[in-house]
Amino acid sequence: MSRKTQNCEKEKNRGFIWGFPVGDSEASEACDSPGGKKKEKGISLLIAIMAIAVMITFIAEMIVSSTVNVEMTLLGRDRAKADYLARSGLNLGLYFLTANRLWDQVQASGVMGQKVEPTDGPGSLWNIINTLPPMGSDSLGMMKLAADAEGDPLGLSGFMNEKVAGQMELLEGQFTVKVSDEQSRINLNDCSSGGARACQEVLAQLEALFSCPAEKAFLETKNLSPKEMAYRIKDFIIDFDRESVESNIDSKDGPYEKENPPYKSKRAPFDSLEELRLVKGWDDDMHAVFSPYLTIYPFKYKKEDNFAVNINTAPKELLSCLIPQSWEESVREKSVQELYRLQKKESNLAGDKKAIKEKLKSLFGYTGEGDNDETKLENWFTVRSDVFRLEVTAQTGHQERKLIAVIRRLDSGNQEPLVLKREIKRAWQVLYWKLI
Repeated sequence: MSRKTQNCEKEKNRGFIWGFPVGDSEASEACDSPGGKKKEKGISLLIAIMAIAVMITFIAEMIVSSTVNVEMTLLGRDRAKADYLARSGLNLGLYFLTANRLWDQVQASGVMGQKVEPTDGPGSLWNIINTLPPMGSDSLGMMKLAADAEGDPLGLSGFMNEKVAGQMELLEGQFTVKVSDEQSRINLNDCSSGGARACQEVLAQLEALFSCPAEKAFLETKNLSPKEMAYRIKDFIIDFDRESVESNIDSKDGPYEKENPPYKSKRAPFDSLEELRLVKGWDDDMHAVFSPYLTIYPFKYKKEDNFAVNINTAPKELLSCLIPQSWEESVREKSVQELYRLQKKESNLAGDKKAIKEKLKSLFGYTGEGDNDETKLENWFTVRSDVFRLEVTAQTGHQERKLIAVIRRLDSGNQEPLVLKREIKRAWQVLYWKLI
């Protein structure tokens, strides 16, 4: 065997590492090629393909990362726009509320020729905002198209002038505002901050609400009575160590110390309506049924403050429960028809405080016989409200934000306790604020 042949055999026996030949490539190619010529095996091409694959993967990762960053930036931008849209909606609601207060003061002054007692109800100025369509640049485009096609079907020609339209075009997206009267509900915190008489009124109102035929039957499925549930709420928030006999519990803190984790009665006003779930017997079903008729606002700063239920804005279901005489079949049919007629006309149930008792008598059959000061229905109601809930829903791009605020109207220039120890320079106070 020649020396060349021996060298070729030696090169072939060197093998491969990780798929690559470890011998002398030029010698191997010389052995494999006739006449000693080199033969390309494709190793350079394989390395080039692998390098390109790595580069493609790196570039794809950069593209994905850049796309994600752009999307996150756009979402952040839309979120900021939606936040400011929601705040714009809140400012619009505050404008209507303060403008309504100004109009009430004008009417009460008698400069229009006759003094009119201020009232809040379906026909109030602040309620107009609930009838407006969504506002913003998106809605403005649709309004213009509808106006061109059908000639102002929404009746906005007087409201939407060129200046207003120009301002709305700056609001990219759209928002809606809903204003509701917080004094159309029973204020639970009156039992904690309103004194003994106010607490007795709240207890009587709660017991009446829980005693409605359907509501009472619902409580019976929970093995509860209207009086038990009313007094358990009172015992939970009132700052007193002794439990009420009517609550039918062993001790003020006993039922709550057995929970996991244990806790005690709050002995202070509710900070949110969700805290009702901590009261013994109040579960999710109870909350869903009764919470629409309850509130915790406002806190009474003085015992003489009167934040009664507004008879003009209270739900008809709540009114019928608070007035047991309306449960009679003959009275119920009459009251339902009258309430429907007034609602359709957007008219108030009572125009002033003097008309409350007469309206309760004529519409619901209320007589007032045998009632004490705490159960006289005319003391439970008013025609004026100062606390309102504003719910603003704003949408820009793929972002939606909801702002909820509870606002109390103030008399500018007067002294208000616990607001500021100086003359008030604004017409409203924020009691609650949440942006989600």
